[in-house]
Amino acid sequence: QRLLLAQVGKPYIYGREVRMDDPNPSSFDCSELAEWEWHQLGYDFPDGCIYQIKACVPVEKPKPLDMFFLKHPTTGMAHHVGFIYDKNFVIHAKGTNYGVVKEDLFAYVERNHRSFAGIWRHKKVYDESFVS
Repeated sequence: QRLLLAQVGKPYIYGREVRMDDPNPSSFDCSELAEWEWHQLGYDFPDGCIYQIKACVPVEKPKPLDMFFLKHPTTGMAHHVGFIYDKNFVIHAKGTNYGVVKEDLFAYVERNHRSFAGIWRHKKVYDESFVS
């Protein structure tokens, strides 16, 4: 989580292609932030929200590094992703005017409740939680 927190304040650039082996990228878009974070933790994760949500399973009780997705209002497809930082905050590449931000989880969900697609966990992490 320290890696993720260290990205707060960096600019948002839509369509940014981050080198996954870059330990300190200068900017992100939302899906690249998710792909980069998982790569730093040793997990493969696709680029693009519509593919990322397919690499996850929905969960009811969020844990740090679980992700939230927003659905596009017309297509219903995932179009934004961010991380649960702790029980009160999310970190995500919010947009051009904001960059990577840490903000209140509940306020964010309230503002985006119509497009909120729930909390999701990386399938590999989910599967590992059941291994004894």
